[in-house]
Amino acid sequence: MLLAGVLLAAALAPLGSTSIAVAMPQIALFMGMDIGAATQLLVGGYLLISVIGQAPAGKLGDIIGYQKALYIGLTVFMLGSLLGYLLRSIEALLIARMMMAGASAMIVPNASAMLRTQLPDSFLPFAYGIFGATMGAAAAAGPLLGGTLTQLFDWPAPAKMFMVRISI
Repeated sequence: MLLAGVLLAAALAPLGSTSIAVAMPQIALFMGMDIGAATQLLVGGYLLISVIGQAPAGKLGDIIGYQKALYIGLTVFMLGSLLGYLLRSIEALLIARMMMAGASAMIVPNASAMLRTQLPDSFLPFAYGIFGATMGAAAAAGPLLGGTLTQLFDWPAPAKMFMVRISI
């Protein structure tokens, strides 16, 4: 059960980094931005923050506990996702993506640490093999999932549905 839960949580990080890629043309058009600039901000910024944040987030897990740090990461990821879903301004989307990136930085090292500290040593090679495979599969599935969701709902659909258009 621990392995399954940790794998699901950790899969959010690569899904968050790759699923937006196929929606970039629609996002850039909706925001009135050049697609290259939008990609640098929304994809590059996410990756930069998530990579740089892993060491401090892992240290925070050492201090407050890996499970608590993982739950904080999952909560912040959910809030960032909700913010990005509901608010349609480039500023709000940037804030949402950076929240998700910081959260993914919190999720990955603490999920890995939970495996290391709570599973028997004899099970760790298998667990880390599955962990790595899950991360790779989630990164590969991200564009497919993002494309499917974009095709089904279109990118600005929530803003139309909730009539929310906010500039920060």
